Amino acid sequence: MSQSRRQIWHLPQRVRTFCVAVLSALAMLLPTMLLGADSAAAAPAVGYTASFIPTTGLDSLAVAVDSVHHITYFGELVPAELTVIDDANNSVTTTIPLAGSPRGVAVDPGTDTIYVTLLFTTATNSPAVVVINGSTNTISTTIPLPAGSNPGGMAVDTSTKTVYVAEEGAAAVAVITEGSSSVTTTVSTGTGTRPYQLAIDESRGVVWVADNNSEVQEISETSDSVTQTISLGGAAVDSIAVDPANSTVYAATPADGLAVINETSGAVGPYINIAAFAVAVDPGSGTVFASTNAGTTWIIDASSNAIVDTIPRGGLQIAADTGTGSAYAAPYPGQINGVFVLTPSAARRPPRTPGRPSSRAQVRR
Repeated sequence: MSQSRRQIWHLPQRVRTFCVAVLSALAMLLPTMLLGADSAAAAPAVGYTASFIPTTGLDSLAVAVDSVHHITYFGELVPAELTVIDDANNSVTTTIPLAGSPRGVAVDPGTDTIYVTLLFTTATNSPAVVVINGSTNTISTTIPLPAGSNPGGMAVDTSTKTVYVAEEGAAAVAVITEGSSSVTTTVSTGTGTRPYQLAIDESRGVVWVADNNSEVQEISETSDSVTQTISLGGAAVDSIAVDPANSTVYAATPADGLAVINETSGAVGPYINIAAFAVAVDPGSGTVFASTNAGTTWIIDASSNAIVDTIPRGGLQIAADTGTGSAYAAPYPGQINGVFVLTPSAARRPPRTPGRPSSRAQVRR
């Protein structure tokens, strides 16, 4: 499954151009056709409402949620841009042009800053991280990455103001101090590894790495070194998420299932038997969202690791708004011009914290 995704990514340019032209011509028909087919097959599960948000861009490979301002960001390939969605009404507010193909997105709500990894930039033909001011939706800094590093997912520790970038081609994780214009240090993950996606447990000060060569690694933020390496028996790991409340790590291996890992001991428990490409956790509601490119999202109770709902909408990446309990999925490349949102019913929706900011204007900077 993982190899298949990479074959699509490396399609010849003229083939990709043809596909995009055909899809663009059918842009008005595809959402209706896709949603109608899904609806006929199965209605969304009780407790969640599945909605479609049209976008101008195609091929969403990355998604991140700002749970303070309730804004979701999707990195899209065609054209290369960052789509900004207001979670309050689930509509696109703006798009930010990018000088290269986005591969990962991360947000620090405290500084109102968005980070996007680019496979390459048109100016230098080298990979980079662009830093975006969330108040103005403009790029403030471009941080170069080593040639051939092939950056993927990223994550931000909002307590230490540190950004981490998975470098699949360099077998490493780049560390960037917020406010810096260059990589602060680089953590090697070992020869032959392919770091692909990241998740952070701020309470323990560790970064979890999804290695596309079948391992999960733990990096200490204090020592900037690998402190645990957990083998998953040969299955490529495409996504990773951590639930600090239960000290549990979830690793999505489409071939073998969703691995459940004890964060402290590194012990791998029983797999959840689903072919998930992506996984996200909402610790506040105790919910795990596991998504597949084939068009399904499973809702999992974190306390029991039991599947409680199955939604006929899915994607290659998924993220949760911990303030509203909603999840946002980036559809598989080539599917449709749009993204999916899964909104919980009032009974499932987490209680809003008194005084929680609902817009940037109410947040003190």
